[in-house]
Amino acid sequence: GRRAAQVATMEAVMELFQYNRGNFMFDRKLRQTREYMEQDMRIKQFLLYREDIRDLTDLTVSKMDTYLMIALLEIGCCLDLLVEGVIRGAGSEKV
Repeated sequence: GRRAAQVATMEAVMELFQYNRGNFMFDRKLRQTREYMEQDMRIKQFLLYREDIRDLTDLTVSKMDTYLMIALLEIGCCLDLLVEGVIRGAGSEKV
């Protein structure tokens, strides 16, 4: 009687433990997979930030190259005007 009740109780506890352990192990596997995916997403996000910064830097450099060319042409015209008093161009004639 009493021994059979103890055995039945132990079996019930073991079955409950095994059931919970199976769920726990399944949850752990899912949690680990999720954590790895989160790490991969963080790495990809960081790489996108780096790519955005690289693109912005390249855009700034290309704009500065364009501005530099225009500024050099303007400086050339100003120096011609200061030194010779005339801006040389396609429409002007030298006398």
